[in-house]
Amino acid sequence: MEEFASIVSHDLRGPLGVAEGHLELAGAGNENENLAKAADAIERSQALINDLLTLAREGDQVEDIESVDLGEVATTSWQTT
Repeated sequence: MEEFASIVSHDLRGPLGVAEGHLELAGAGNENENLAKAADAIERSQALINDLLTLAREGDQVEDIESVDLGEVATTSWQTT
């Protein structure tokens, strides 16, 4: 599982890094809501990759949990959709 997660994370990080670089170039000096949303999506994808690697390395037991504001999560999800 850990080897699979490492391969997948490596394969996903490459295109995400390229996309992030292009976003930085496209947004240099410009504030654009669409660029900001794209950057947020890349950050969320990178966080998911990190979570996948952690899960693969540590197994399926979750040690650190935190409370979240369900309304905020729903609002953010709706904005992404």
